Amino acid sequence: MFGNISNLEEKDIVIKNIKITGNIIGTENVGAICGSIAGTNSSIQIVNCINNAKIDGDGSAGGIVGSVGSMCTNLRVQDCINYGNTRGSNTGGIVGSCYYIEIYNCSNEGEIVGVNENTGYSGVGGIIGTGMRTIIIKNSYNKGNIKGISKGGGIIGYNDWGEVTLENCYNIGMVSGATLGGIAGRLFLSNDMLTTKNCFYLNTNISIGIGYIHGGSEEKEDVKGFSQEEIKSNEVLNSLNNYVEQNLNNQEVELKKWKFGGDGYPTFVE
Repeated sequence: MFGNISNLEEKDIVIKNIKITGNIIGTENVGAICGSIAGTNSSIQIVNCINNAKIDGDGSAGGIVGSVGSMCTNLRVQDCINYGNTRGSNTGGIVGSCYYIEIYNCSNEGEIVGVNENTGYSGVGGIIGTGMRTIIIKNSYNKGNIKGISKGGGIIGYNDWGEVTLENCYNIGMVSGATLGGIAGRLFLSNDMLTTKNCFYLNTNISIGIGYIHGGSEEKEDVKGFSQEEIKSNEVLNSLNNYVEQNLNNQEVELKKWKFGGDGYPTFVE
């Protein structure tokens, strides 16, 4: 849709209700809605966008956005879904790489594959591949398989020394990588920089929720591994909806409620 968004004069930008199909092939920054967002202090919202296209890149690649630069500090992605298989070095079902971002009510069902990864800033994740500073992901899920080389996570693959918030999220996709986790792969931060709440993953695919935390313990009480039967249970569905009810007045974004989908797993009420 957009190759690059930068140096905007407008203060409030909303991109919404876009559906993408086909194949998108590029090099450095590849995404269905936008390849890269850089050099702007504008408030940007990407809302209710759907990608069905295959995304193929050598650098940052995302089902919705490929790369978000450090100057973009006010970006929100909400109510978006990716169905397309996505390939790149920093690769995510929603966003490939970013510095500051808020993500709500988003999901990925495509396969996410890492290529040309190195041991530095490369991650592969169901929602975000690599996040470098302040990352907020709430009320979102991943069903696609995550095939990382270095760092792989069901929700986020890698974060480098920034605050990370992961709440009311789940992953049922298989995850591979040298450092991997059902929710997060490698987090280079201290315990006080990480907030988790009501996150869970399919434990038949992987045995740990967070693969590595540089400055703390990987064991979190609210990051849990569940069986397929448990994830499809009323108990889990109720826990997702209880979180939504408890946070109705605490969010700028209206959090979607949950129901059982055709495959028996929780999905959003539209």
